[in-house]
Amino acid sequence: MIAALGNYLIGDKFEIGPPREQPEPPSDADRIRVRALAQAYGSPAVKKLFWQYLEAVDAIAVQVRVLTIMATANVQADAHDYLDAEGQLNDELRPAEVAKRTELAEQIAAELGAYGPS
Repeated sequence: MIAALGNYLIGDKFEIGPPREQPEPPSDADRIRVRALAQAYGSPAVKKLFWQYLEAVDAIAVQVRVLTIMATANVQADAHDYLDAEGQLNDELRPAEVAKRTELAEQIAAELGAYGPS
């Protein structure tokens, strides 16, 4: 679910060639299941990273809503403000989400490796 959410959030910055379908976000059922599993079975470190990851996802969602409002509002949005907001999304928020997702995956892998065959 985390990988699917990451793929959905990253999307394509530039389209070259025929347009591709946007990946679907994880279903609500998948999101609830993963949150429950993380809360029930995650170590304190995994729980902390998981919630930090969700905060990064929420920041992207808010920024996308801001950009959508700026692009579709009847109010004239300053192009400079729009580009600043889009730059923040692409240059700060999306890389932060990828970094948190990677950190979470590495923590889970390290903990699972500690219980696996040696």
